[in-house]
Amino acid sequence: MYARGERLLSAVVRKELLDAGGRASASLDLLVVGVVGAFVALLRSWADGETTTTPAQLDAAFRACVEPGVRAALSAQE
Repeated sequence: MYARGERLLSAVVRKELLDAGGRASASLDLLVVGVVGAFVALLRSWADGETTTTPAQLDAAFRACVEPGVRAALSAQE
């Protein structure tokens, strides 16, 4: 079940990155893996009760961790 969810999420993330100006490449594939991995790890931690943060706090933490790297990777492809 997790693998299917991660594949679906990866397809969504890949499309969003391509729409944001990314180019299909091995680097983009690695970026997708990193974004999806970070999201799934945070979500799993919350679902397993390892953290008591709110969904809004999880969203903020995810964005703080991921957005700078995504921006840098997309800028490097220009």
